[in-house]
Amino acid sequence: MKNKYFAYRSFWPEPETHRAFNEIGVDTVCFFAANTTNSLGEPYCLYPPFWVADGSYGAEGAYDFGPVDAQIDDLRRDSPGARFICMIDLNTPTWLQWRLQCNSMTQLGRVCSDPEWRRVTARYLRAFLAHAEERYPGEMAAYVLSGGSTSEWYDHSQLAESKSRSAAWDRELTANGLPSADIPGLTKREHLSFDNLLRDPETDGEALRYIKFCANQVVDTITFFLRQAREAAPAATELGIFFGYPLVLQGGRVILGNNDCRELLKCADLDFIISPEGGFSTIGNVSGDLGPTESVALAGKRYLRECDQKTHSFNRKLSKYVTAPWPGTYQTQAETIAGVKRELAYTLIKQCSLWWFDMWGGFFSDPPVMEWMARLRELYWGHIETPVTRTAEIALIVDCDSIYYLNQNDNERVSWFYHQTKTKLGLLGAPFECYHFEDVPNIPERNRIKLWILPGIFELTPEKQAVLDEFVRCGGNTVVTLYAPGISDGATLDPRRIKRLTGFEFGTPGVNVADLDDHRSAYFATGPDLTVPALKDLATRAGVHLYTDLEQPVYANSRFLAVHTVTSGMQTVRLPGKVGAVRELFTGRLVAENTDEFELEFQSPDTALFQLT
Repeated sequence: MKNKYFAYRSFWPEPETHRAFNEIGVDTVCFFAANTTNSLGEPYCLYPPFWVADGSYGAEGAYDFGPVDAQIDDLRRDSPGARFICMIDLNTPTWLQWRLQCNSMTQLGRVCSDPEWRRVTARYLRAFLAHAEERYPGEMAAYVLSGGSTSEWYDHSQLAESKSRSAAWDRELTANGLPSADIPGLTKREHLSFDNLLRDPETDGEALRYIKFCANQVVDTITFFLRQAREAAPAATELGIFFGYPLVLQGGRVILGNNDCRELLKCADLDFIISPEGGFSTIGNVSGDLGPTESVALAGKRYLRECDQKTHSFNRKLSKYVTAPWPGTYQTQAETIAGVKRELAYTLIKQCSLWWFDMWGGFFSDPPVMEWMARLRELYWGHIETPVTRTAEIALIVDCDSIYYLNQNDNERVSWFYHQTKTKLGLLGAPFECYHFEDVPNIPERNRIKLWILPGIFELTPEKQAVLDEFVRCGGNTVVTLYAPGISDGATLDPRRIKRLTGFEFGTPGVNVADLDDHRSAYFATGPDLTVPALKDLATRAGVHLYTDLEQPVYANSRFLAVHTVTSGMQTVRLPGKVGAVRELFTGRLVAENTDEFELEFQSPDTALFQLT
């Protein structure tokens, strides 16, 4: 990703808030050029649709870009001098749903392999880009290609068949030297051979292969449209996608096609990936990205963090009959201020981009919150280019291949592996990084990692076992595993493998720790067994530096440190080594000099961001 962004976004026009952000110097605005409705039945965009039927019952339709121009012209008026990140709605408008007998918003997997849908949608995408670049040359900083459910490329089709999906499945089988076969039926797709939680590649192999195929088809669709956009947009204009959310994995998300971004990260046409934060970042918790932040960076891309936490003042009234049913992520002004400070601190330390998402308005209507927005912008641009090195000693490893083994109908147990584990890691009092398993050999300064968290590594092929032995299960490292690590070798399922890997029988309750060869194994049979105190103890014994004794989020690199807390009073913060000065950036206060430990008075809730020099 060539650019970094500190931007503002809303579904609605919000002229006053656009002007307020423009006045504090925010010079990038995201808008959504949409033709479709959201899950509440309300239009995403308050400007009229622009990909419209032409009366011929043809699939191409007609383009009336007048509403898009009106939207952009309003933004130019309210945010003079700003550049734009334009989200382009690739979902099927209502009239096209009738023509294709499918809705890509809710049934993406049933239509994404359809050559006709791809053709007419690519034609529309190219026409949109041609119009935008001709009318607004140099004003579009980036385009975000939006499709599937909630514009995040979710596939809610429940893996159901269609003619185009069946044909694509047949091509998949042929390409792999397998005989033609129908798509596995519902009974096969929902069959679980082990503990009603895991698929067996021997008995459930067809369903396992099909579920992975469906996810790959979504990625193939995205790369197809990225290629179309890259050919039509200027070379300097970036392209982004919402995608890759394994860290919020729950049952139904197993088959939504949005968890595995490994192939997408190889796409040369992609510049950045967007991760929302809102529903997973209540006050006192870690927040952070929904995917492997550090693997994204290793691939030469960068996260753009969508800070969509519903503040204490957000507008719930979408229309006369529709009121948003969700509670605010932040309940009070104090929570909102502590929350936005936390999001800025994390973004700065991880060196990401962000936009503040005002959904249906009101998120930033409280004047003190807007005053903080000005300060956050100043800090972001003042420090985002500071050279830093990574200092985390904990790595959370995501194994995407193992995700396909899981029962899509078991929300509670599926949430153990990444969603709950990430939440607990976030309260450890030390920073952590997140990588795809495939990137383990390429982790920069890998020897600094002392505590390895592999909560969902059910499939351990001989090749993956070799990686684990060479880079992880060695050097005195502590390796944490959960439930059934290594139960599959990619061809069969055997619970005896769990003991060979961990030193403990499958299902052994409690905290199980054993020294094996050149590493320490910590095995937990269930999610509830893996607690924050247990992780803190393992981290301490592994030699991980804990910045605080309290259970609260800490983010850090070589130059910056942040602490987010709901505990008021004086707190002691310990540094991994002596520094010349510690300055709290939100207040500008010099906290300590020539020290490796300092104290600071915190409010409840609160976030502090320290510069270490």
